[in-house]
Amino acid sequence: MSSAQSEYVFARLLSDREFLESFILSPANAIGGYDLSDDERRSFLKLDVVGLRMAANSYRAKKNKQ
Repeated sequence: MSSAQSEYVFARLLSDREFLESFILSPANAIGGYDLSDDERRSFLKLDVVGLRMAANSYRAKKNKQ
């Protein structure tokens, strides 16, 4: 398992707008260079894009208030 990589990818999706947009356009390509297990990769490919975008916007808004 590569949970550290999985956590890193998810954190990057929330915090890096360009990476998120890249992921939305081509999820498999965006995560292709990361050392993820097959299960982790499948989980990322099944993410709800609308919910992910909402979570990322919320995260960035809260971070900018600090």
